[in-house]
Amino acid sequence: MSRRILYALLVGCALMIVGCSSGGGGGGGGEVTAPTTGISGIVAEGIYSFGTVNIYALDNAGNKGALLGTSSIESEGTFSASLPYTTGPLLVEATGVYLDEATGNPIARTIPLRAALNCTGSDVAVAVTPLTEMAVQKAGTLTAVNIDDANALISSVFKIPCLSTLPVLAFADEMTAGTQDQRDYAVMLAVLSQMAADLRTTEDDIISAFVNDIATNGTILTTLTDYQNAMATFLDTANPFNHTGEVVGSTNAGAIGGQQAITTLVLSGTSPANIGDVVVDIILPTTATARIRFPGWNVSTDTGGIINSAFSPGIFTADIQSDTGFGPGTILVLVTDIEPGTTVTPDDFTLENLSMVDTAGNPITGLTATLSTVIR
Repeated sequence: MSRRILYALLVGCALMIVGCSSGGGGGGGGEVTAPTTGISGIVAEGIYSFGTVNIYALDNAGNKGALLGTSSIESEGTFSASLPYTTGPLLVEATGVYLDEATGNPIARTIPLRAALNCTGSDVAVAVTPLTEMAVQKAGTLTAVNIDDANALISSVFKIPCLSTLPVLAFADEMTAGTQDQRDYAVMLAVLSQMAADLRTTEDDIISAFVNDIATNGTILTTLTDYQNAMATFLDTANPFNHTGEVVGSTNAGAIGGQQAITTLVLSGTSPANIGDVVVDIILPTTATARIRFPGWNVSTDTGGIINSAFSPGIFTADIQSDTGFGPGTILVLVTDIEPGTTVTPDDFTLENLSMVDTAGNPITGLTATLSTVIR
């Protein structure tokens, strides 16, 4: 009862505080339907109770043009708009009222929160958050190239696709159902709100601070300490406003800034497609942390097998199993976050204790294992 009812009551208070407006539309019909482009998603910097999303065309010079579509924001921040068939750069703007996750207070957003994207004409779901606002501000002139570059930059800083990942609500039941990226996103947004509360400023000021602080190579200079302090405060088990079920150490939300290492393990040679089990230790720098994803480690494989894994500082152990067998090729891609302020090289990632058996449990020989790492 408590958290959901509290949310409903606060939404009611927000409606009384700022007033509300409603609009409608729809209906009509006809035998011929013109092609459309659907833009949907979620507005989140807290939990939105109501508001409006407007979607504009951008011209080749990055100027805001015609209003192409609009949508109301539903009770948990979702929106959906149908546009005439559209390709090219778009700007999404959202205003409304949200429940601040750091204080529990309703806040009215009158300055639009924005996201920019390059539309292919197909239906697409996007997030509109403080991270996408950072990307809009970093882009400057909203040309197609600048939009993609800025979204990529902010995504690399926060280690999640900021535009295409739809954060879940910051309630434990919603968090459990989300992917790790969605859960991390939700925690990051709550931490940004906590930063604003801790520094006695606004969310917009926090966004501007990050925009000014983030370097073109994705490093964060001065805001990182405030972010980490806010994260410790929000995730403290004694914090009555943390309903996420997350604590420090259970989320990747703290791994912002710094670099990532992409480590790939390839098996080469002649072998039938009957590899049944590969066990390997990947030695990592102690400043590299294997990224946890729901429901397991951020490991991708083409084997179709089950991956059992364990991580401790300096070592990642993977056990790739398949009842039906698999052949040579890329069997493992591991993403690790590098602690901000430290330097690592690809040579710091090495391979040890590799063993392979076939589906019958017999040792396999004649295969060569190659480990390669790219730092980005």
